[in-house]
Amino acid sequence: MATLAEGSSQGSLGDAADQWAFATPWGFQLTSIDQPVAIWHGDADTVVPTSHAHALLAALPNASLRVCTDHGHFSISFRAGEQAALIVSDPNLSDRSRT
Repeated sequence: MATLAEGSSQGSLGDAADQWAFATPWGFQLTSIDQPVAIWHGDADTVVPTSHAHALLAALPNASLRVCTDHGHFSISFRAGEQAALIVSDPNLSDRSRT
């Protein structure tokens, strides 16, 4: 809660920008992303439904999805160590030299 409070302490412009980005064209198609993408989503997320993660998975040609049991919108960050380990251990996810 402290992080949320700090994040909005200077106003709601950041959240408004997120909403604007969500609702307007991004200038590229998800199907054009050929880099590996690891999608993580909590099955207890009440902010963004799991169907959004499945839609991303379907749109990205080289993606994987891990749905984490009993994690919500914010508690998924508790898996950050596991997520970082995946990036470090998987050469496809950690190779930033590809374009």
